[in-house]
Amino acid sequence: MRPRVSRDYTRMSRATSNLSHTIALAQQGRLNEAIDRCRNYCTTHPGDAEGWFVRAGVHAQRGELEEVVRCCERAVEIEPRHAQGLYNLGVALQSLDRQRKAADVYLRALRVEPNNVSTLVNLALALRALGDTTQAEVYCRRALALRPSFAEAHNILGLVLMDGKRFAEAAQSLQLALANKKDYVEARYNLGLCLLKQHEPAEAEKHLRQALSLRPEYAEAHCDLGVTHQAQGRLDEALACYDRAVELNPGYADAHWNRALAWLLTGDFAR
Repeated sequence: MRPRVSRDYTRMSRATSNLSHTIALAQQGRLNEAIDRCRNYCTTHPGDAEGWFVRAGVHAQRGELEEVVRCCERAVEIEPRHAQGLYNLGVALQSLDRQRKAADVYLRALRVEPNNVSTLVNLALALRALGDTTQAEVYCRRALALRPSFAEAHNILGLVLMDGKRFAEAAQSLQLALANKKDYVEARYNLGLCLLKQHEPAEAEKHLRQALSLRPEYAEAHCDLGVTHQAQGRLDEALACYDRAVELNPGYADAHWNRALAWLLTGDFAR
C-alpha cells in the first residue's frame, strides 16, 4: 500500500473565487494553468494557508513531491492545526522515504484529528519502515477499532504480523482484508507470501495465481509463484516464472538469484 496525497478540497469553504477556479482547473487536468494561478495567488496572499494547501495538491498531481513538502510546510506554519495539510505533508515525506519525519508529522495530525483512520494506517506504515512493529501494530488496531471493515488496515496489520513471524495471525488479518475488498491484489499477494512462509506452497500458489489474474505484470508475484513451483519440484515452471519476473523488472535481484539456484538444480551450470 502506498500512501496518497489527498485531493479532497471539501475543506475549502472559505476559498476565494480565484482558488475555486484553480481547483476546477486541477480537477480538469489543466495542471500548468492551475500551478500558474497557484503561484500568483501565493505571491499576492502569502499568509493564506489554503492557497499553499491547494498549491501543494496541484504539485502532487504533477508528481513534484519536494514542492508538496515545501508548500504543506508553509500551510501548517501559517495554520498549525491544518489537519489535511499535515496529512499531505506526511504522505509526501513518506513517499520520499523520510519515514521518521513522516511519522512525526502524522502524530501531529492525530493530535488534531485523533480518529482519522487514514492517518493511523499511514503512521503504522512509517513505523513499520522504521522497524517499530510494536507501535505499528498498535496504530493498525486503533484504525480497525474505528473502522473494522478497513481492508487496507487489515493488510498492513498482516504485514506487521508477518514481520514478527506470527504467520497464522497474519493470514487471518489478510483474509479479513480480502473479505472486505475482494479484488485487493496486494492483500491476495501478501496472503500467498504468508502461506509460502508457512511452508504451504500449494495453497500459496492458488493465491499468487489469483493475484496475477488481477495484475498480470506483478513481478513479485511471478517470482514467488516460481518459489512455490520450485518447492513442489516443478523446476521448469519455476524457471518460466523467474524469467517473466526478470523480464518485467530487469533489476529484480531476488528473481535473478532464484533463477540462478534453479539453473543449478537442473544441472545447467553453463549459465
